[in-house]
Amino acid sequence: MNKDPRPLAEELKRLTEQLFAMAGLAERRLQTVLRSLVNRSSDPLAEVIAGDSDIDDLQIEIDSSCFRLLALHQPVAVDLRTIVSVLKINADLERVGDLAVNIAEDVIFIVEARDVRHRSGGLSPIERRRGGGAALV
Repeated sequence: MNKDPRPLAEELKRLTEQLFAMAGLAERRLQTVLRSLVNRSSDPLAEVIAGDSDIDDLQIEIDSSCFRLLALHQPVAVDLRTIVSVLKINADLERVGDLAVNIAEDVIFIVEARDVRHRSGGLSPIERRRGGGAALV
């Protein structure tokens, strides 16, 4: 039984609009890091790294909306496939955001010889053997 007064079609439209907004955000982040790599400029990358939580928050919001729609409307056929597709695309877009952050951290490392990579656990094995930070020649 549908306890939500809004029709499912309206909810699906809102859901896909959220997904498109998230796709645009992920695309802009990826464009920024790739442009920074090509230009060897780390200036705009702090914003990409700091903004990772925006994409994470959108993923949680979209997932919650999908699960609410599944629970309240019990969709079938095309509507069910749409919601399942949104869930899958949503996870992929969140991963694109994570990869943009990873690339941004790597570009900072290449351009500034400064390791801000969250996945590095500190100094690399080469840096530890040298006794400190990396020096690019």
